[in-house]
Order: sequence, then structure tokens, then C-alpha cells
Amino acid sequence: MRVVVVAYLMLMLLSSASSAGNLQQQEEEGGLKHSSNGFFLSGHYLDLSESLASSSLFASLDNIRGPGGKINGIQYFSFDERNRDLYSLNLNIAKNGNRSTINRYPLDGDRSKQSEGFSTPLGNVVGHQGLGLEYLPEGGVRLWSTYYKDFRQVARYSYSDGAPVGDVQIYRLFGVGFRPYVSSTPTISLDQKFIVAAGKKKGETYQTVRVWRLADLVANGGGDYSKSWLYEWDLRDLIGPQHPLQGIASDGKRIWIIAGSSKINEPKRLGVYSLEGRVLDKDDNMTVGRAQALLDGVGKVYEPEGLALIEVDGKVYLCIGIVSGDKGFRHARIYKAPLR
Repeated sequence: MRVVVVAYLMLMLLSSASSAGNLQQQEEEGGLKHSSNGFFLSGHYLDLSESLASSSLFASLDNIRGPGGKINGIQYFSFDERNRDLYSLNLNIAKNGNRSTINRYPLDGDRSKQSEGFSTPLGNVVGHQGLGLEYLPEGGVRLWSTYYKDFRQVARYSYSDGAPVGDVQIYRLFGVGFRPYVSSTPTISLDQKFIVAAGKKKGETYQTVRVWRLADLVANGGGDYSKSWLYEWDLRDLIGPQHPLQGIASDGKRIWIIAGSSKINEPKRLGVYSLEGRVLDKDDNMTVGRAQALLDGVGKVYEPEGLALIEVDGKVYLCIGIVSGDKGFRHARIYKAPLR
């Protein structure tokens, strides 16, 4: 009996030493680090509060083309770092069925961006929110957005200046148990490995986040993927009646999610999660761009509209879209906060 006990204790000690060694190796490689709030954060990443405090203006979209640009501002944006383009999605006015237009701007040059082209005429493909960007092997891109006809689905499509979106494929990400008119807000991770989207179950106030492997969806084409996700978790700490989901971004290891209404006196929430849904960091009163919003028009509108990641001079930044100003005279700005 003593031999068995001694052997068991030795096995436990070896296992503990191995785990500690693995953890130490990950810490040395920048994989894990304890932050002051007790969460595990990458050693390569700044704490969220430190990151947001260092934010600055990245771009101002000053010429949004299409019927609803000046009235509604933007709903989302994305970066094509390979071809040096910036895309925005803007929601058009009710008489146009609240269909969306894609605008293309130069990524480089002045902060004040003028649209160089937009999708036209309006169609029934691009819905309310989400603008993931996928790189194609031959150098082009595909964009991913909520599908106009059913928000539980997403559309993958090509863009060309002055033409309707093309090469459309439709993917169902959420099934009949989810609400059909809550935007799924699809995004593509910076490393091009994952697609992340969110749905809202019928009868619930929170939203459910799902993660799929991008390569699987692309290889198998349009269809029903509502039961073949890689990760699924409920987003209960960020979403509420005054905090609708407004943006998702991912680097392939973490997921950033922003929520909030257009009212300037209501706080905006920004959370950071692992792919599996573990809370890594959170700011319940994000104020990036608020000071400028107070100066726009009567100073009552301050709405987060989209998240995206971009690499500039070797540094990765979290970019936050902010819409402000009076109806008919909206301002659409993108701020960048350093992550490393």
C-alpha cells in the first residue's frame, strides 16, 4: 500500500512540475501573464485601460456616398491592408428599405477620407451590420456582412466600384431558435483563421457568440452551419437594453466586443474574451471619442459603430468606429488604440 501511495505522490509532483514548466515557458514566450485584475493576459498586450487611454484619431470618413451616408453615418468598417483600402458599410434611409451601401476609401494618406467608390444600385444582400474582410489567394478580397433578408444568416460577396455586390454566397450561422432581425455582425480574425458572429435567442436579452473555422466555410461554400461551430458562449456581461452589440474584432486568439446606444450620457462597454468565451478584460465606461462627440452638433449622439484590428509600423491597434453629430450631419470617425 505504501508503494502505491508513494508512487501516486511522485506522479502528482511530476505532473505539477510539468504544468509549472509549461506555464513558465508560455510566460517567457509572451503567452500568459497575470494582470492586476486576476485575468490571464498576453505579455505582448497592454491592459485595456492603458490601451484606451493611449487612443488617437485614425481616420475621419468625410465623404460617404449613397442615400444614407450623411443621415446615418456608418454601421461598420474594415481594412484591406494588402491592397491599401478602407471599406465602410452605411445604412440607407427607411424609404430605401434600410438597405446598405459599401464605400471604399484609400487607407493611406490624409486622415480625412474621401470615398473613391461605392456599391450601386441598392440590393437585397448586404444587411445592417458587420463587415468582415477575407483575403483571397490571388490577391482579391471577399467581404462578409449580415444578410439583408435574414439576420441569422451572413453574406459573402465581392465588391467593385459603381456596381452591385457580386459572387454572393449565403451562410446560415444561427437556427430557428434565434431572432431573425438581430444582426449577426460577422467578422474575420486578423490572422484569417476564424469567423466570429453573434445571435440572440428568442426570449433572451443576452447574445450568443459563435466561432467557426473560416477555411471550412470557404471550402464547403454557402449552406447551413448553425450546428457546426467550433466555440459557442453566451455574452451576458456586456449586452442589455441600453447596450446593443455594435462591433466584434478578433486577432485569432482574443475577441473584442463593443456595446452601447447612441445616447451620449449612457456608458459604452468594451470587453475582451478568449475564443472560448473567458473574460480577459473589460471597460464598462469606454469614452474613446466622447470629448469630440460633445462638440458635434448639439452634442447628444455618441454611438460605437464597428471594431477592427490593423497593423501599423509593426504595431497592432484596435480601431473603434464612432458616429456623432445631428441627423443629416453625422460625423463618422475611427480611433485607434495600441494593443502592443
